[in-house]
Amino acid sequence: LWYVEQRQKRKNALEKKAIKNLPLKLNYALLLYKNNLRTIIKICRSRNQNLILLTQPTMWRHYLPEKLRDLCWQHVDGNMAYTTDALEKLERLYNRVLIKVCEEEKISYIDIASILPKDESVFYDDCHFNIAGCESLANILTDYIAKKMAQKN
Repeated sequence: LWYVEQRQKRKNALEKKAIKNLPLKLNYALLLYKNNLRTIIKICRSRNQNLILLTQPTMWRHYLPEKLRDLCWQHVDGNMAYTTDALEKLERLYNRVLIKVCEEEKISYIDIASILPKDESVFYDDCHFNIAGCESLANILTDYIAKKMAQKN
């Protein structure tokens, strides 16, 4: 019932005010994210820990079929909500920052956002995996780690 309520709130908010523009302080938020990633990397290196970062996949996209749009419930602020188009742009920007930092810092990463389908075969809402999505991610990680280990041996 909670999801039903949240999804209805999002629908109502979009009808009142659909936010299509990116947030004003986005550059600051992306810089903060970049710095936080570098801090995580530094801490892991100081502890001799191997790190594999993953991009964030979601269902968000410019044209999201109604049946998938109806599953979304996030990013509602009172009587307004971000469109899936705007959310896709935000996701892409954050994922680009992650990839760039990983490449600069020579950290392993998997761009799962470009691998997994953007639909209910993977997600039960905006960005949370269903069982099949968990299995898909587990397979991707297992294959990646197995290849890395084979390269070391």
